[in-house]
Amino acid sequence: MLRVPVRRAISSFRLSSSISHGRLPAAAVAASSSRSLASTSLHRPTVAQLPPVLPRHHHLHRRHLSDSIMTITDPNYKPDAPYAFVTSPGSALDHLPEDAWQPVPAKDGLPPYAIYTKSVEQSPNDDRAYRLIMLENGLEAMIVSDPKTDKAAAAMDVKVGHLSDPEDLPGLAHFCEHLMFMGTEKYPAENDYTEFLTQHSGMSNAFTGMDQTNYFFDVAPEHLEPALDRFAQFFIAPLFDASCTEREANAVHSENSKNLQSDMWRFFQLDKSTSSRKHAFWRFGTGNRVTLWDEPQAKGIDVRQRLIEWSEKYYSANTCKLAVISKDTLDATTAMVVSQFAAVSNRHITPPEFPGSPLTSDELGRTVFVKSVKDARILELTFPFPDESDLYASKPGSFISHLIGHEGAGSVLSYLKEKGWANGMSAGAGNGAAGFEFFKIQVDLTQEGLAHYEDVSAAIFAYIALLRENPPAEWAFLEVAQLSHLAFRFKEQSPPSSTVSRLAMTLSKPYPRDKVLSAPWVCTEWYPAKTIEMLESMRPENCRIFLATQNEVGGRTYGLREEWYGTEYTIERMADKILQSGKSSEGYPELHLPKPNELVPQDLEIKNKTEVAEPARRPLNLRNSPISRVWHKKDDRWWIPRAGVFFLFRSPVIDATALSSIQTRLFTELVRDSLQEYAYDAELAGMSFSFDQQADGILLSLDGYNDKLGVLVNVITSRMRDYQVDEKRFHLIHDQLKRSYQNFRLEQPYSHVGYDGAYLTQALAHTVEEKLAALDEVTPASLQAHAKQLLSRMHIESLVHGNMLKHEALSLAQDVEDTFKPEPLTEEELKSRQALITPEGKWLARRPVANPENSNSAIEQFTYVGDIYDDLLRAKLSLFSTMVSDPLFDELRTKQQLGYIVSSGARKSISFMGLRVIVQSERDAPYVESRINAFWDEFRTKLAEMTDVEFEKYKAAVVSRKLEDHKNMWQESSSLWLAIHSGWYDFEQRFRDAELVKKLQKSEMIEFFETYFFDSPEHPIRRLSIHLDSQRLSAEQCATLGPVLAHLQLPVDAEQLGEFAASRPTVEQAQAFAEQFLRKHGKGDAEVEMVKKEIAMLHDLPVPEGYQLIGDRTEWKKQLEKAPHAHPIAEYSDLFPAKL
Repeated sequence: MLRVPVRRAISSFRLSSSISHGRLPAAAVAASSSRSLASTSLHRPTVAQLPPVLPRHHHLHRRHLSDSIMTITDPNYKPDAPYAFVTSPGSALDHLPEDAWQPVPAKDGLPPYAIYTKSVEQSPNDDRAYRLIMLENGLEAMIVSDPKTDKAAAAMDVKVGHLSDPEDLPGLAHFCEHLMFMGTEKYPAENDYTEFLTQHSGMSNAFTGMDQTNYFFDVAPEHLEPALDRFAQFFIAPLFDASCTEREANAVHSENSKNLQSDMWRFFQLDKSTSSRKHAFWRFGTGNRVTLWDEPQAKGIDVRQRLIEWSEKYYSANTCKLAVISKDTLDATTAMVVSQFAAVSNRHITPPEFPGSPLTSDELGRTVFVKSVKDARILELTFPFPDESDLYASKPGSFISHLIGHEGAGSVLSYLKEKGWANGMSAGAGNGAAGFEFFKIQVDLTQEGLAHYEDVSAAIFAYIALLRENPPAEWAFLEVAQLSHLAFRFKEQSPPSSTVSRLAMTLSKPYPRDKVLSAPWVCTEWYPAKTIEMLESMRPENCRIFLATQNEVGGRTYGLREEWYGTEYTIERMADKILQSGKSSEGYPELHLPKPNELVPQDLEIKNKTEVAEPARRPLNLRNSPISRVWHKKDDRWWIPRAGVFFLFRSPVIDATALSSIQTRLFTELVRDSLQEYAYDAELAGMSFSFDQQADGILLSLDGYNDKLGVLVNVITSRMRDYQVDEKRFHLIHDQLKRSYQNFRLEQPYSHVGYDGAYLTQALAHTVEEKLAALDEVTPASLQAHAKQLLSRMHIESLVHGNMLKHEALSLAQDVEDTFKPEPLTEEELKSRQALITPEGKWLARRPVANPENSNSAIEQFTYVGDIYDDLLRAKLSLFSTMVSDPLFDELRTKQQLGYIVSSGARKSISFMGLRVIVQSERDAPYVESRINAFWDEFRTKLAEMTDVEFEKYKAAVVSRKLEDHKNMWQESSSLWLAIHSGWYDFEQRFRDAELVKKLQKSEMIEFFETYFFDSPEHPIRRLSIHLDSQRLSAEQCATLGPVLAHLQLPVDAEQLGEFAASRPTVEQAQAFAEQFLRKHGKGDAEVEMVKKEIAMLHDLPVPEGYQLIGDRTEWKKQLEKAPHAHPIAEYSDLFPAKL
């Protein structure tokens, strides 16, 4: 996949505040869009990269840290930033510093290599062993030995990306990434790599950036060697099989098509397309079928041959950085890496660099007015910035982003919110490649802020002027540096695949090799001159502004259209009011620099540290009263001064009606909005929280240093209790929320099938349209009354996990209970929500894609399996979903090329489970449905012919995944909380499932498949399919117009009709085209209406054979059987008065 540079995002509204989506599009929907408690995943709230200042009175801390901070005053200072690549001819080992590298001669068939001899600086909280090696071919690798890991992983970062695409083949780097997965000389089967990983509890992915391409995988540790061998062959002898070339061009095209209506992608490419053509930044990196197949074929270009030539030019061992995490010793893993990667060719190339800025005087001092797809009001200021890679020790850009992006009192955001001009703001350096960066400031404007966008810009420049007038003092930087050291000291582990991916990229940075782990985190140099230099460059004339809105601003005509995404825009000279601003901060007395942060942790003691042979799998129940239930688990494995805390406030009025649901949502948004200044200080001090509406309550979750966590809880809960609706903020947040629901209509179709599937299988659920209608009824007074009612009668369930003792957990819970003093709920009100059981038969719910510009349709096919409390059935579903995932993906995506997004997996709700398949495609949904059904028929044969060896591999993969351990404290906290929040309290379910999977026989899985996926009198199938149908006609549908026009004895230009069909018109556009054509040839109203009727019928898609079409969804739901309420496993049933 192509990667968009990531910058700190503005705090944005989500359709459902209880759901967070994952990184991989299809997987995200498969994992979370059911909106059920059982399948919701928790994500740790984001903490800013650079922490804030410390209180000035912490002299001891500051003096201790200052001893390790170097102040740079020499104007000729050059950072210690060694070049990360060996480009000289001959053996790379001959060009390494002798005082830092120890050669290891060839021995026992193992080629020579070198070991970095200095100690690599790592976090005291990191107990893994590291070894940096250099192969003779110049490939550098970081070997990581982690005896406790339950996943091995590897990543290769190749220092070339889409900025190096040939001008006549846009997207070639991305295309190369795709084809690398399609077979090698040693392993020619195009699905060998993926299938091997799937069978051994693994996964893989890759992304193409501007100047790097990153490949990574993970696998069960005992299968690392064969997995790594397959991976190494990517870079030794890829096939680039001719039979795959066109198919993968279609895959790239499908990937690009899904992004065509995404504002993020549209703005990113517009940023590029409107930059200087003298710089490589302008290139279109994704590519599509036209750039990678159609046009090259028309010009006689052999795309495969050009791809081979390109890869041989840019893929070289000396520009590759490898990272491997293994359970084995450093010596064993080193030998494995050296033997498997020594054959990668070294072409002694210098990685591409892109010096200079893409924004020149021709582009700066300009405002680009952009039309967005969604109802957005985004102001973005972009400044050319130097590549800061060599300034890792001082990080001046990050320090500036900390100051400008601050959200506390006196900040520019605080000023803009007080004016009613902004809802959120972000600032950050980066977003570039080797040789250049940008500094971007992005503001989410209100309607009034849009009208005052010039004043908003002027205020930002006034704040930058304030920073120039008051150069940051050393104490401020030292306090920032202290928290960066603290974050590194207690750094927690990430999943192995993401760890190796980041580590491989880091090795390409000009960091001293002994600092490759610490350099991205810690500040060790105070470089005030560089900070001032950068601030001096941040003036209006050296800036470009983007103003993105759904409608034209100020009556302008957006006469320009971006080539690749069709984004409408216009460019003007920056307004004089903005150009003349920023000379000083005079006139803005409200603005001032950040003040010391009182939430910085002081007590970092690890409490009652006692090593245990086996960490406890479940928390203890400390209190169970009519008002509250308290769970606690003292950390027994991570030993960091942090904790995860959860409070669920259950109330019967949370979501009883669409009106109460939307009022609860407004309440949570307004409370969070009122806490923004305080919350930002907490975030910078290493604490974060989320405060969101759930289906059954309001969830407050917190994570961070435990020292001040109780203070944060008390501030938030007191604000909940005492909140008085601010009418000004009410109207602004009301507008935001309304736009978020309206914008959801424009989300990708695959998001909607998941949403519709959840609505149709929940007893109590409200549609977006119902919530939008209810939103218009809410007033400040009615919201205040709702909040009072909501908080007056509640049940509070909590979990405290981490470096907090039992009495502290009880005290914290008591403080929250005392804050609200709620009346208890009845036994009936304590019962969980209910799901709806899919009825017998095949059912189809369909509706059109709301966005007429989106050419994609989507389908979710859900096959109901049964009761989620059935342990054996649940184990069978887990195994079956693993067995089918890779063959289904290979058939529907790789071979049939139905679409970029193809995923499958188990879907689990409150009391039922099943398997769903999600596909987003430019083919119509009934056709995709037919291909899924055909796959089930074909899988019968595959399952029957599956060998015992293959079957055992799938079982082992599932068991390995079930038993996979948590990687950090937050993962464990989230897992414990999900078991609580689901209502099952089944903390050991995955361990039982693993034991059951071990015992399953192939015959049982064949019986499972036949029983649930095929209709029979003994066991009728239960299937629910959701279709989102694109409003655009397919080329095949448009082609049927030819015979209709010929019947009217009209001349048909096949080429013109073909071009029109390829444009995928809507019915209305096709009717307009036909009418114009008919009138031109003298046809009257009767003929015109007849053809229009024929065209309208083109969009009447058939109902697949054997399916029943759902008409009124509300009436259909009323007929369904309700699943039982969620209930705890037997051993906890006595805790609950409601006997759920």
